[in-house]
Amino acid sequence: MFILAVFSCIALAQAQLYHDNHDHHHHHHAQPYKFGYSVKDHHGEQHREESGNGAGGVVGSYGFTDARGIARQVNYVADHAGFRAQVKTNEPGTANQNPAAVHLISNAPYAHSGGVALSMEGLDMEDMVLDMEDMVLDMEEMVLEMEDMVVLDVDTMAMAMEVLLDTAV
Repeated sequence: MFILAVFSCIALAQAQLYHDNHDHHHHHHAQPYKFGYSVKDHHGEQHREESGNGAGGVVGSYGFTDARGIARQVNYVADHAGFRAQVKTNEPGTANQNPAAVHLISNAPYAHSGGVALSMEGLDMEDMVLDMEDMVLDMEEMVLEMEDMVVLDVDTMAMAMEVLLDTAV
């Protein structure tokens, strides 16, 4: 019983120290910020930079280049006038166009100007671009998985051939 009382006193003292040593932080106003990253590996390169002025204005860019040289660079501004982006790409099937407040600049080798109808009203362009980047990354993962399956199938076939050769002898 004495030990329980001692541990209770220690726990109470620790709780009091913990409470006294931590200031309560309140979120008052947005603060200016800046961040960025760049990642490069055998699959390609991805990067992002963004800065905010603390008053609701944001300027940034992000982009990628895959192992085949397909690239997309998005420069954007978000402020009291809304979200505006400029997309530079060499992705196949893209053409120079300006839907909504997005300027799409393409130097794809076989860009065309027709055949695709776009409606951009009420859509969040930043979310759409992020979704497209996620789809590209998912497709790259699927390609890598398929490459692994092909290697596995070749290994399986080699083992089967060895078994057949061993049983034939």
